[in-house]
Amino acid sequence: MTDDDDVMELRKTHKAVKAVLFDLDGTLLDTESLSDKATIEAFGNSLPHLIREERRQDGDRLPWEIKKEILGKQGEDWVPMVISYAQKTWGVNSNIRA
Repeated sequence: MTDDDDVMELRKTHKAVKAVLFDLDGTLLDTESLSDKATIEAFGNSLPHLIREERRQDGDRLPWEIKKEILGKQGEDWVPMVISYAQKTWGVNSNIRA
């Protein structure tokens, strides 16, 4: 069997991809809440229990005061901002670095 025969066989048994859709801004899938939750969980045990509970009660969302500052930024830009916010506002261990 030649490479051409393999390609023809694949075309018979598999449908071709006709389109690929990228949802980079969360319009089709709301991944923002998952991102917030992952960010909060990344602090692990350094996040005080009371703050963790407060965030859980708010649906594991980042507070708007930091969220509005990081929207639209690349990770390399917003991660240090969130760490700084968590250290100043939540009392997270100051040894955490971006």
